[in-house]
Amino acid sequence: MLKFLRPTNGDSPPLRAHPDLVLEFKYCEKSVQRGHTRRFGQPRTDVTVTLQSCCSELDVSIVDRITALLNPQPLCKRNPNKFSGDKHSMNQQSCFYQAVENSSLPVSKLCIKISSPLLIMKHRFPTPDLRPIHDMDRPPWWKRSVRRDFLTFELSDVSFQTLVDSRESSRRYEVQCRDIYGLFQEADNDSFIPFIRTSVDDKNGNSLPDGGQGFGWPRYSLHYLN
Repeated sequence: MLKFLRPTNGDSPPLRAHPDLVLEFKYCEKSVQRGHTRRFGQPRTDVTVTLQSCCSELDVSIVDRITALLNPQPLCKRNPNKFSGDKHSMNQQSCFYQAVENSSLPVSKLCIKISSPLLIMKHRFPTPDLRPIHDMDRPPWWKRSVRRDFLTFELSDVSFQTLVDSRESSRRYEVQCRDIYGLFQEADNDSFIPFIRTSVDDKNGNSLPDGGQGFGWPRYSLHYLN
């Protein structure tokens, strides 16, 4: 799913000064002094991943294959009697009351950041199959079925970040990069057809701190409500 790029010139690739993947993990808690006791709370976890130049292939149908693998359907089902059904409903009702009465949830934050100087993302389109699952001519769930045409996006100085807050009911995912170059290809051996190009003018950020790093860059934000 993820392949790091190597220089093609020369017989053997030179030793890299930096590793292909760097993972930084940071966990901290806020301490509160009350008399002679000190309490810790509001934990925050920061996960930072730095990748070298790499390429990846995105196929949304892999979600269905992973779901079918992790949640296999039983071969047969047993009808529960009325006593077990009543017990199951009572357990669900007690869990509901417990969740409503105990409204104090632990406060925690998780910040995830992923960055790379160059990311080549190949987006594949799945082939829809509307036949019923019990159809014998339908391909098995573990077999990949995608179209020949695909899209390729080349992102330079790309970064992805999100913050998961236990107190917030929404999630925000943000992708930012310096340049975006979009290509369309009908097959693996066909020529590329460019269809989008977005870049930033570095001259406008010379007077800003850090050389205008991130100022005016293309950005895509997605808000997800639970």
